Amino acid sequence: VCSSDLNVIRLHMTKMENGMVAKEKIAVLRERKANAQTEEEIKDIVDYAAHRFIRVQPEIETPGHAVAAIASYPELSCSGQQVSVICSWGVFSPVFCSKELTINFLEDVFTEVMSLFPSPMLHMGGDECPESDWSSCENCKKRMQEEKLTSFHELHGYIIRRLEQCVA
Repeated sequence: VCSSDLNVIRLHMTKMENGMVAKEKIAVLRERKANAQTEEEIKDIVDYAAHRFIRVQPEIETPGHAVAAIASYPELSCSGQQVSVICSWGVFSPVFCSKELTINFLEDVFTEVMSLFPSPMLHMGGDECPESDWSSCENCKKRMQEEKLTSFHELHGYIIRRLEQCVA
């Protein structure tokens, strides 16, 4: 089993739009009643799994599944408007904006999350992201122009590639 990676479990850090780990950069999520695990709870999960020869690999969905973070930090979205945490299943707007402030925030989140897990990898889900917010966003249009991107699909790829550099 160990040689075939069947002993790896992914811990979704942002599913259902309301969960994330509560560390320094995103501790305000816990105050907002988002489903944020504490650093100690994550360590307990990792230790429990390790004693059973299971490696826990974190998964962060981005730039979609961003409602919990944007509820706490509206400036990370395209509109900057306050939103409520969603406690239902699905794919929702708003999503993360491509502006540098948001990219820097996400890089910090990835760094903090990786520090909690002994796993050499982080799974970056990026498949569930409605791109409609970006069409009316001046920051995203500017980013597309600067990077010579011709579609929102390419902008999506740009965000993923930027964040890949952070965890590589």
